[in-house]
Amino acid sequence: MRPDEYLTSGGDARELTPQELELAKREDPEVVLITDYLAGALPPDEARAVAARLQGDPAFYQRVGVIVEAWHAWPTARDFALPEEELATESRRFRREGEQLLRMGERAPWGDDDAARDDAVHDRARDRARDVRRDALNEAWRDTAFRQLQRSTRRWQLAAGLIAVVALPAAVWGTLRLTAPVPRPEYRMVRPGAEESIPVRLDDDALAVVDAGARLTWNDSANANGTRELFLEGVAQFQMRRARKGRYVVITPSARIWVNGSDFQVRAVDPSVTKVHVQDGEVLLNSRGDATSPLLTLRTGERGVAYWRQAPGRVN
Repeated sequence: MRPDEYLTSGGDARELTPQELELAKREDPEVVLITDYLAGALPPDEARAVAARLQGDPAFYQRVGVIVEAWHAWPTARDFALPEEELATESRRFRREGEQLLRMGERAPWGDDDAARDDAVHDRARDRARDVRRDALNEAWRDTAFRQLQRSTRRWQLAAGLIAVVALPAAVWGTLRLTAPVPRPEYRMVRPGAEESIPVRLDDDALAVVDAGARLTWNDSANANGTRELFLEGVAQFQMRRARKGRYVVITPSARIWVNGSDFQVRAVDPSVTKVHVQDGEVLLNSRGDATSPLLTLRTGERGVAYWRQAPGRVN
């Protein structure tokens, strides 16, 4: 199903007409406005005007507040603590890319036209900066479930640093994080390259094959309710037996898939839609963003789709 299709009440899908698409765009221009504001795509004057409306216009905030809260719920790089080796590797990679960019500008066949060469180097640097900003925005909507992974961590961080964070500099806050006695939750991440898939054994009773370009993150242990959480962005195939205690749940930006033991595929390439195909067994599909969203049971051979804040449905 493409983004310009939707489920009818009977579960069938049809393509929206151009007129319907244009009407949908005009229905709520404030959604486009607040999204551009949060993404930093508005000119400075317009951005200041939107910020003023958020502060002084309760009716406006009531309409778009849920979007603002959801946007700020997505984790950023500050939500993760990378090993020193990985940080060093990333630093070297960015340095190499910068040096390569400079060399490309120096080797460009501009002859004696220094102005043209300088313009070309500037354009390359600008394009590179735009790509970096785009990657940062893509990173910003990474699965909110990462916050669930680190929820217990943040409790002791707040308790240990509440006084220090007010009076001491950031360096002391970092020291408190490193020396706090409560261990941080352990999790693992697999992110295949652009042209490969990677099989991953999640436990003795669970296996996943993560497609190229996807990302799968999981906690080493179950949560307090006995649930094993798997966080997926992209496409993956899962083979799971019934968990000895509790059960598995696959979490995407737009859905949760509760698993009692089955083989199934999950596609979450677009963060606003998740597609599930059950090859064997049974799963429960639930949309995110709405606490009242019903659970849809999918059995062997069935397909389902879940959109953010919309009830899940079957797909023929």
